[in-house]
Amino acid sequence: MFSVLKYVSNKIFGDTINNNDDNRNEEPEEESIESLLAQIEDIKQTSEQNETPQLSFNNSEEKGCFHKTGVVTLVTDNYVLIENDYMCEMKYVVPQDLKKGDKVYYMAYRANENGDLKIRKIEYKFDAVWEQDEIEPLKYSEPMPNIELELDKPVESFDIDPPKPHIENQPVAKSSRINKYCVLTGGSSDKIVKKRDINKRTYTDKVVRRNGREVFFENYTDISVNLDNISSEFVPMIGDWVKIECLVEVNEEIPNFQGEILQVESILPNRSFNKLGKITHYDNQTEVGRIEETIIFTKAVCSDGYIPCVGDKVVAQSIESDQGLQQRWRAMKVVPLEDVSNRFETETVKFKPQLPDDEKEELLKDKENIEITNNLSLTLNAKEEEEIDIVIKNNGNVRQTLFKCAFLSRRSNSQLQLVSPKENEQQFVVPGSALTYKFKCRAKIVGVSEEMVIFKFRKFKIARIVQITVNSINPKKDSNEGSTNTYNRHCNQYSIIPRVYEEGMYIRGVKPYKVAKFIPVRPVTWKIPDVLWTVINKIKVEQKTHSEAVFALVEAVPCLHEPLSIRNYKKRFDYLLYLEEIEQTINMQKFDMKSATLHRSGEYLTLNVPGLAENRPSLILGDRVIVSFLWDATGGEKKYEGYIHKIRSSDVFLQFHQSFHESYHGEDCQISFKGSTTVIQRCHTAISTVVNRLGQDFLFPKKVKQQEPQYNFVEEEASDCDNKNDGDQLTTDPPMLDDLTSHEEKVKILEALLSRRKLKWFNKRLNKYQKEAVKNVLKGLARPLPYVIFGPPGTGKTITVCEAILQILFTMSESRILIATPSNSSANLIAERLLDSNLLKPGDLIRLVAHHYLESESIPEKLIPYCVTADIASEGSRGDVNHIDPRGCKTNVTLSVLCQHRMIIGTCSALGILYNMGCKSDHFTHVIVDEAGQACEPEIMIPLSLAHSGTTQVILAGDPKQLGPVNQSRLAGYYGLNDSFLVRLLQQFPYQRDPEGFEFGYDPRLVTKLLINYRSLPDLLDLPNKLFYEAELIPQVDPENSDEAKLLESLADMLPKRLGTPPAIIFHNVDGTNVQEPDSPSWHNPEEATQIYIYLLELYNRGLEPDDIGIITPYSKQVYNVRNLLAAFEMDIPKVGSVEEFQGQERKVIILSTVRTAPDKVREDITHALGFVSARERLNVAITRARSLLIIIGNAKLLYQDVYWRSVLDHCLNKNSCVNLTLEKQKTK
Repeated sequence: MFSVLKYVSNKIFGDTINNNDDNRNEEPEEESIESLLAQIEDIKQTSEQNETPQLSFNNSEEKGCFHKTGVVTLVTDNYVLIENDYMCEMKYVVPQDLKKGDKVYYMAYRANENGDLKIRKIEYKFDAVWEQDEIEPLKYSEPMPNIELELDKPVESFDIDPPKPHIENQPVAKSSRINKYCVLTGGSSDKIVKKRDINKRTYTDKVVRRNGREVFFENYTDISVNLDNISSEFVPMIGDWVKIECLVEVNEEIPNFQGEILQVESILPNRSFNKLGKITHYDNQTEVGRIEETIIFTKAVCSDGYIPCVGDKVVAQSIESDQGLQQRWRAMKVVPLEDVSNRFETETVKFKPQLPDDEKEELLKDKENIEITNNLSLTLNAKEEEEIDIVIKNNGNVRQTLFKCAFLSRRSNSQLQLVSPKENEQQFVVPGSALTYKFKCRAKIVGVSEEMVIFKFRKFKIARIVQITVNSINPKKDSNEGSTNTYNRHCNQYSIIPRVYEEGMYIRGVKPYKVAKFIPVRPVTWKIPDVLWTVINKIKVEQKTHSEAVFALVEAVPCLHEPLSIRNYKKRFDYLLYLEEIEQTINMQKFDMKSATLHRSGEYLTLNVPGLAENRPSLILGDRVIVSFLWDATGGEKKYEGYIHKIRSSDVFLQFHQSFHESYHGEDCQISFKGSTTVIQRCHTAISTVVNRLGQDFLFPKKVKQQEPQYNFVEEEASDCDNKNDGDQLTTDPPMLDDLTSHEEKVKILEALLSRRKLKWFNKRLNKYQKEAVKNVLKGLARPLPYVIFGPPGTGKTITVCEAILQILFTMSESRILIATPSNSSANLIAERLLDSNLLKPGDLIRLVAHHYLESESIPEKLIPYCVTADIASEGSRGDVNHIDPRGCKTNVTLSVLCQHRMIIGTCSALGILYNMGCKSDHFTHVIVDEAGQACEPEIMIPLSLAHSGTTQVILAGDPKQLGPVNQSRLAGYYGLNDSFLVRLLQQFPYQRDPEGFEFGYDPRLVTKLLINYRSLPDLLDLPNKLFYEAELIPQVDPENSDEAKLLESLADMLPKRLGTPPAIIFHNVDGTNVQEPDSPSWHNPEEATQIYIYLLELYNRGLEPDDIGIITPYSKQVYNVRNLLAAFEMDIPKVGSVEEFQGQERKVIILSTVRTAPDKVREDITHALGFVSARERLNVAITRARSLLIIIGNAKLLYQDVYWRSVLDHCLNKNSCVNLTLEKQKTK
């Protein structure tokens, strides 16, 4: 303990111990701390010298159940301490009014050999006569005398330690108290042991009560279970029938040998099953429903984004539970089926007519000899205006009074405006005369729409319908569009199995980097098994459906069908990575060029690659270009490999073998591409490493083994937040110890004093949830289990992560921090935020980048001096290391130089080089992964492979509810590669949400969920909050006085009218058309693109800038068409991109184009992982990017068939924020 205290003091004390003495300089402060530590050491030495050695008759810490006697040394409200070593919770103490010094008889057990002894219960206490009657002193000296005991039955053996030097007055128990179970143990008062065996048993019982994390049962009332202390697969609720796996005393005096239940080890569901059924009841207020009347469920167990509806077809994972007379099962997970509208009675959507048919027919009739113009129609282009006249004639003999002209449509939805006469101006139509009403139509709703105009006379009404067609805009195609390689549906008709080339038929090129001859940990090449190539080739050539492909794959690789476990962890992920590599190879083949020409540029040959600027294909330095010639003697069989050394716009600079450079003279050639597999190879290595280094308890945690805090501090008061002196300091003066006589008390006081420090918040604006996350990271009570910072959109996750990093850096002087992210952009963001704190010293931080990224133009200017590339070669094996390039970046940096920095920031994949450089697993004290939900599990394991299970704390930050990893193989994604480690971890029992047990739903030792949203107006936040975040997020943006609210108010005249503030989410229904280019899975919708253009004009006219607006659409073809349309009108183009491109970003206004209109094509979208339908993570990201206004453009009829979009449409309908849409629900079979 002394060494620990000294270590801690050296780290933390920079301020004076005595805050009242402001005149001390640093040296006296250090002397005071050393003096304090010296006092502790002196006290402990004195205490050790005064201790009297005790005889121990049995030091073998064997497994079993023991009935023992001992002395109470401490009594608190919550527990009793015996012999200063063994604690018994007060609920297991039978005798009343225990006090210090009482001698008690208790039951204890040891679950494993050499394990800790635990007290099951204190059974009774002895009276004062006990010591005199039951214990007799034994005097002996070495050698040990024989011990003779009068026993009722003979004792077979004693396990007695070798005798110790001369010890007198050792008590021995009288024979009358010893039976055949007796052995003797040492200690002055820990004297009698009755030992019984223990074994494991399983009992079935029902949960009848919960009190926080405490669980109580119906039959076994003498035990309760704290969920923090057991293993489980689920969080039990009242009514659940469970299997209780226990350690039980073996009592031979009872017929079935069943003695006391000593310890509950785990709880499992008694019975469970999966059921396909229909929701028969759901209450939106209580959020409780029933499936087939036998299974009860709550909204909390439904998949993210899903709001149940009666009639929905779902799959329920259920356990046996008494929840009512008919409900004998409780659903733990409810997932809606994609074909929710098929086969079962469901709610479908139809356009609600403005008027009933009979009423409409009556209104359209002429009456009382009044004749009004019929067959009214207009055709306009977007934003055009045109006037139309409606003539009213009186063919009768009676003057008619026309009171007013009215529109049936909402004013905000109407494209018509009355010019003359005034709307409410009374008119007289005399016999034989005509009255003209002049209207102006301004095109703002793309497509065909109808508007009804009603003329109200004194005794009757006559209506007319004006049909308005607003044409979509189809700009001319970009001349470069046709030159790009398009997706080829038939590219997989030939074999994809890689060929093995004969000697001399594959000429290797020149790599862009010098190959290291000596590497500390040489990278392993993980070769794809031939069986997998064969299966995937068959699937591609025969064009099997997804179901057929899954069946064929499972036959070849059975482990993919098994649940993920530590046993199959490595093998399963290896095969998923193989599948991903195969798919990457196949997709790269789509960009093969049948005819191309290389051009000389100095030492390079250059190739123009159409579409390269748009990452079609995506190429980086180190990728390869394979050249062949159909006209040569081999018929194209001979291949020439060239490595990419530079990329400039659409040109790649290549180096082949020198002989190719000398012989090539501009001939036509065939081109194929091969991407680097470095990232996938590092994933394989990481998966193999973490299984051995981190193990099952880390990868598949079942319980928390709480540790001592790694950093102690005093919780600050609210008034202390702005205290100038709050820092890493002691909060009280050193006490005077002269008056204390107990060595233990002196040590405890001094140790407590050294641990009492206040936190100094670097960011004073953190909210309580952000502070709680940082505090829990510093405590690290559950380490080595990962700590999760759950950061929903706009809650300041990055700010929280940066504060945690700075706190670790400054409070733990020996800390070394590895910071990983899935992307370079997020790594840059973290690095910039840390530098902006102005707290780092030179050399604290480096930004480790890959060589190819260093050559790009994406590195922020601020970070260039901090960027380094690593040298994988063994130190001293080659020169030209630790070089500084002209920009100031360090290249080929050795491991010893890298490790001098306390913080290394990089992408998960780039940091993998540290493993090959020989970085030790215990080098980093902390590994922090930001945006952990966006990386697949093997990718996350690359930085985690550098962690040590005993010394490294892991922190994962991200949002498991948003977009996960982006992979190319749908089969690999289906079997788990699309799930992040963060998502899987939160499904493990200790990480599961338990509102009954924890104030904020999660175990604070493991998870902190940030709840205060700083991004969006409350009206905007309401929808995603309800769909994805248990309605827990707290909006911080003022709905009236904030900049966001003022902006929304300024846009009110272009939004649907309603009472109160303008709507922050609107749904604009467009009945557009889907257009698909040949040989492409992507779609575009001209009508929606035109509607985007109209909205963009309105926004620009009201003062918004392009940087204020974002346009999101799930299809690359729609992205291209929107950009092309805006460019044709020479408009400033805001950012237009996919959902993936917008994750982590925000804009004042977001326009969302859903594109799809044809239900029969949605299944194809799902196959290609496109679109919004059946993609709840995409939906969540899309609707959480806006600060003030979200405009959704789509086809309501199609979207309402999706269970997730149904909730969005219902929300907009209930908020009166729909344009060109009124819906009605009809029950259909």
